[in-house]
Amino acid sequence: MSTTKPSSTPKIPFKLVKQELKDVEAQIRDQVRAFDPAVAPYIDYICNTSGKRIRPILSIRPPYYWGYS
Repeated sequence: MSTTKPSSTPKIPFKLVKQELKDVEAQIRDQVRAFDPAVAPYIDYICNTSGKRIRPILSIRPPYYWGYS
């Protein structure tokens, strides 16, 4: 019986889209700063947390599965 704990978040899907997620987060930050710089710290906080990654992954990866790049 293994005594190691499983990771709370799967790593493989995130590795596949690591750069794409960084690009999306950078675009979000840029748009927020251009629109309302006062909320930028809140967006930075959200982008720097590990949650809320499933939807971006689901929207980024399908084109690759269908042969688009």
